[in-house]
Amino acid sequence: MKIRALILSVFMLWRLFSAAQVFSPDVVSSSGDFVQSSGYSIQWNLGELAILTLYSNDFTITQGFGQFDLISTDITPPGLHPGNVNVFPNPTAGWLQVRFHEEGGVARLLLYDLWGKLHMEQQTEGPDTSLNLYGLPPGVYFLHVIQNARNTATYKIVKK
Repeated sequence: MKIRALILSVFMLWRLFSAAQVFSPDVVSSSGDFVQSSGYSIQWNLGELAILTLYSNDFTITQGFGQFDLISTDITPPGLHPGNVNVFPNPTAGWLQVRFHEEGGVARLLLYDLWGKLHMEQQTEGPDTSLNLYGLPPGVYFLHVIQNARNTATYKIVKK
């Protein structure tokens, strides 16, 4: 019995003081950098083949070298709530309907492309407005709604 206790003690001490395998994050990449300033940091690298993020109710698992914390924030503009305006159909091939659920007076509709070029500007006073997008090339556009000269919202529009 004493021999068993001695062997067990030696084994436990050996496990306590032995050096285990240590993994450190290394990546072989053609280029990359890490910059930190004023509490923000940016890390990037080229050549990482696959990055996958898996979600569960309790945790998030990310694969790949450039791991980061995910923070998701939903911001609603003050005054003009998303439920007050419907924009449909989206994606569209031609006509785009804009419907206001509350009488809000005058509204300005501005349609921009991804580069910020203004393609259409229309003023409306009624609850329903149609925009003719047939003359625009397929792509992604942003419909900026300004109601009563102060309440604004922006909608992403896909033109087929």
